[in-house]
Amino acid sequence: MSLTCVYPGPVDTNLIGSSRARDLTKKKLEAEFIKKRGLPTEHVARRVLDGIEKPSARVFIGKETYLFDIMARFFPVMTNSVIGRMRGKVPFL
Repeated sequence: MSLTCVYPGPVDTNLIGSSRARDLTKKKLEAEFIKKRGLPTEHVARRVLDGIEKPSARVFIGKETYLFDIMARFFPVMTNSVIGRMRGKVPFL
């Protein structure tokens, strides 16, 4: 038996577009972000299946997930600060 944790980053699905939202402006901004930066679902699915078949304990998909993992391991306090600052710059958070 094995366990695989998947860290996919943004995935290009219609989940945001078909969901309900209190703030339609934020919903639109998030949908646009996902459309531009989201990874294709086929790519994510392939990486997940590869990680399960190997088996890998952790599967990072997308550059951001690798970056945040490295930052969190070596600079945990700084990583929390960076994430806090990002909340003010990403309009849909």
